[in-house]
Amino acid sequence: MAVLLLQEQGLLSIHDPIDHFLPNYPNGNKITIHHILTHTSGIPNFTQLPDYTEFKGIQSRPENTVNRFKNLQLEFEPGEQFKYSNSGYVLLAHLIEYISQETFGDFLQNTFLDP
Repeated sequence: MAVLLLQEQGLLSIHDPIDHFLPNYPNGNKITIHHILTHTSGIPNFTQLPDYTEFKGIQSRPENTVNRFKNLQLEFEPGEQFKYSNSGYVLLAHLIEYISQETFGDFLQNTFLDP
């Protein structure tokens, strides 16, 4: 819902490649927000990483979690397959923080919960 609200406000389009917002993201020129929303990005699921049990209980900013998986090889070309990935949700939270200039929690609180 947050992504669609930002689109409605003209701050992004779901068809934007993610390197529009995160210029150093590997393959960011071919992964769109739509790919992330529809689990067709090819980004590996960070909860399936071998070291996931070591960091799963540690609170982390979205950007820090994104840094754990962003340099991994894509599992497939964006748009060619469907595979559920929790990584997409974290990446979207990171994008929302970048665009809104608020923490994800503050964005949710100020945009949805307080009103």
